[in-house]
Amino acid sequence: MEWTLAQAAFWTTRVGAINQTYFVLMLFLSGQIAPLTLLPHPVQVVAAILPFRWVISFPVEVLLGQHTPVEALMGLGAQVAWLIIGIVLVRVVWRAGLRVYSAVGA
Repeated sequence: MEWTLAQAAFWTTRVGAINQTYFVLMLFLSGQIAPLTLLPHPVQVVAAILPFRWVISFPVEVLLGQHTPVEALMGLGAQVAWLIIGIVLVRVVWRAGLRVYSAVGA
């Protein structure tokens, strides 16, 4: 996902704000700031849909034994699904970016 965001540089020279927004979302929705169970239910639902939970919180929960084997396999499936989505996004954005890219300089 971060590679996809970095490719925003094809369209703009300033991607810092985009990266900072992504980083803040990652901090909150991955469980790095606080365990997701302490967040309001609507935020937990959003975290379960987006990829952030599957990167940090879910592996920690599995290591702590908070999931059954079936839940762990379902979570692994979610991780694989987000990996595939990420790969597709990188490829699509890369191709679109190459069409609009123009070099500046000597």
